[in-house]
Amino acid sequence: EKTNICREAAIAIPYESFLQLRDNISDIIAEYKKTGNFGSGIKSSVSGNSSGGKKEYSADTKPPQNLNRSFSDLENYEWARDGIYYLLGKSVIAMPTDGKFRPADKVTRAEFIKMLINAMGVNASDKSSPYTDVDENAWYAPYFAAAKQTGIVTGYPDGSVAPNENVKRQDIAVFAVRALEFLGAELESVNNNAEIADMSSADDYAESAIENAVRLGIMNGSDGGLFVPQGITSRAEAAVVI
Repeated sequence: EKTNICREAAIAIPYESFLQLRDNISDIIAEYKKTGNFGSGIKSSVSGNSSGGKKEYSADTKPPQNLNRSFSDLENYEWARDGIYYLLGKSVIAMPTDGKFRPADKVTRAEFIKMLINAMGVNASDKSSPYTDVDENAWYAPYFAAAKQTGIVTGYPDGSVAPNENVKRQDIAVFAVRALEFLGAELESVNNNAEIADMSSADDYAESAIENAVRLGIMNGSDGGLFVPQGITSRAEAAVVI
């Protein structure tokens, strides 16, 4: 007499790999139906008995190479991968046709504000510009309008925001801390005793935000306690902060 054995199947996939697998899930299922395997990059293990067995699948740390949501230029940016793929999964950033994230490229103030506003889920449809150097027809106009409404960007005394200038580390700290305040997020302090050796190089308006960003673990300085407030931020660093 034949006995039908029912097994519970669970797929446990790390978040980064899930982002790359989900767009190909139909192909993966078809492969399993055909061969009994999920294909490259997926490993299986079986536990339990015939009445309650459980088969679990987990993805390799390195995503399968044939999937189309893997950036090709993150080899030396392991520290930033989670942040980058999180933003990709949230559609804050898009996968370019060449598959490159360009993690070392610098980020303009407009580019950072766009990513931050999108990550927060704030509506950015108002193109009216409250700033002297933001044209209403510019692609970044609605994001600066939203940043103004949420209190994330207040602008310089002359009414400008310098959208095309590379964003400085001190300003990323300011924008990030203000975003947390707008969202009402409460984070535990992780660096209460952190000392910032070069705070004297920060502008007055940014000092408090830098202290809070370091205290909350949003941003870190070097081993020597240097934050480099006037330093320019890379795309990889921006992704991690957001």
